[in-house]
Amino acid sequence: AFVSFVRAYKEHHCSYIFRWKGLEIGKLAMGYGLLYLPSMSEVKQHRLSSEGFIPVEGIKFDDIKFKDKCRERQRQQKLQARKAKRQEEKREKGKKSLKRAVPDASATSDSSKPASRKLTGKQRQT
Repeated sequence: AFVSFVRAYKEHHCSYIFRWKGLEIGKLAMGYGLLYLPSMSEVKQHRLSSEGFIPVEGIKFDDIKFKDKCRERQRQQKLQARKAKRQEEKREKGKKSLKRAVPDASATSDSSKPASRKLTGKQRQT
C-alpha cells in the first residue's frame, strides 16, 4: 500500500496540490507502520528525504518462517540463491579490480602498440 501510494502521489495530474518534492517519505512510512523502508526507484532517483523514519532494530527478517511448509521451502531456496548471488558478485568485483590493474601496467611497458578502439556501426556492417 505504501509503494502504491507514493507512486500515485508522484503521477497525480494535480501537481500543484500534490507536490512531489514536499512529500516526507520518512514520516509517511512511520504512519504506515513500516519496519524498514522498501527500496523504490522513486525515492532513489529523486532523493526524497527519509527524515523522521526510525527503522526497527533487532529483528532478523530472514529468521521469520512461513506456517506453510511449501512456502517455507521456497523461501529457503530464495535465501540460498541470494547468498550465492552475493558471493558471486563479490568474487567478480575482486576479479574486475585485478583485471583493471593488470592492463594498465602492461600498457605502460609496451607503448609501441597502438590503442585499439571499438568499431563504429558502419564499420561493423561492412
